[in-house]
Amino acid sequence: MMPGPASPPAHFRRGATADRHQARRTATVLELARGLCGRALDYGSGWGDLTARLAPQFHEIVGVDADAERVEFARAEYAPLQFSLCAAERTDFEDQSFDVVCSIVVLPFVPSADRYLAECRRLLRPGGTLVFMVPNPDSLRMMIRRWRGRPVHGRRWGGLTRAEVRAFLVRNGFRVEREGGFYDPAFEGVRNAGDVVLSLLSAVAHRLKLSGRWSYVGFRCQRLP
Repeated sequence: MMPGPASPPAHFRRGATADRHQARRTATVLELARGLCGRALDYGSGWGDLTARLAPQFHEIVGVDADAERVEFARAEYAPLQFSLCAAERTDFEDQSFDVVCSIVVLPFVPSADRYLAECRRLLRPGGTLVFMVPNPDSLRMMIRRWRGRPVHGRRWGGLTRAEVRAFLVRNGFRVEREGGFYDPAFEGVRNAGDVVLSLLSAVAHRLKLSGRWSYVGFRCQRLP
């Protein structure tokens, strides 16, 4: 559901080599989803590349997105997988239609975080699993913004800290089972000296496998009754 360029970058096409951000994102999501099966929904499937990577482990997987252009691309590029258009906070599926719902960096782009997460819960069967990822409010970038006295907009995706994101998930009817995350690759999107410092810190943290300051944090959650 994220806004993007008018046409997809080449690395989103079937069989293309992923860029480093995409590769780290995919690896983290696959690890969080390890062992899951049944019928799955990729809620905010974008260009469809992650849906395709998840597909082999599920009996069925469906992708939905609010961006018509991305849905059309995914349908053409990743056929016969199913992709359809949806509203930002509502789908046409019946209650308890899925064993697994994946929401990967969608929450910052919907009008209401609570309404969106309520829809994820509505779609899951009791005991089903939500695989959920957002920008980490405790990331190195956010830590530097706080240190410099700049605003942090984490409330848009559930909280100003990672602990608040966990509490947000619990409040909306989920139990967090485990977490994962990744650092953005060094020196991608560098615009100024601050970005260079951030890239160096991220490279060191990635190499040392430090988890607290990931660029993105993911949660594997069970839907409570």
